[in-house]
Amino acid sequence: MVLLGACTSLGPLSLNLYLPSIPAVQTHFSATVPEVQTTVSLALLAFGVGLVLLGPLTDRYGRRPCLIGGLILFIAGSALAGLAPSLQLLAFARVLQATGCAIAFISARAMVSDVSPREELPRSVAQITMIMLVVQMVAPLLGNLIMTSGGWRAIQLFGAALSVSLLAAVSLAQPETLPTTHRPEQGRSVTEFLRPTVSVL
Repeated sequence: MVLLGACTSLGPLSLNLYLPSIPAVQTHFSATVPEVQTTVSLALLAFGVGLVLLGPLTDRYGRRPCLIGGLILFIAGSALAGLAPSLQLLAFARVLQATGCAIAFISARAMVSDVSPREELPRSVAQITMIMLVVQMVAPLLGNLIMTSGGWRAIQLFGAALSVSLLAAVSLAQPETLPTTHRPEQGRSVTEFLRPTVSVL
């Protein structure tokens, strides 16, 4: 449960680690405030859209592959953000991070639902929520500490390193929770599979 809680907390952690570095990012790229704010707003938009659109993928391909894919995408985005030579590339990297966070969040929460009996589910969700709240409280302090010692790029590289640890833990210790017999038929295309979600929008 702690591992799944850590995976669901990746989004709040990424955002709250990044916020203290915004003034340094603005200075580094000689950017205006609205330009730097796009690195936050685009990431939030990508996270929200990802939560709405990407959920069916965990039903089609399984929770574990999607969780691993989300973590890999977040690692790639964090590494790119840590090396970004321009603000535009940093904003793109933040979108990759947020999309990876959305997939990881959906997959981990689905795993919690899969393994928790109906009467235990509220308690399990409460535990996951508590982990997220603790992460949200600690992340800004940790972000300031990393900023002081290593600069704004170090925050992104820290996120990548942390996600590598989560990826290793999931790969070694987290089994699949959705049997193939409980998944929709594989013959349907991805666009057909996502059509009900898109129609709701």
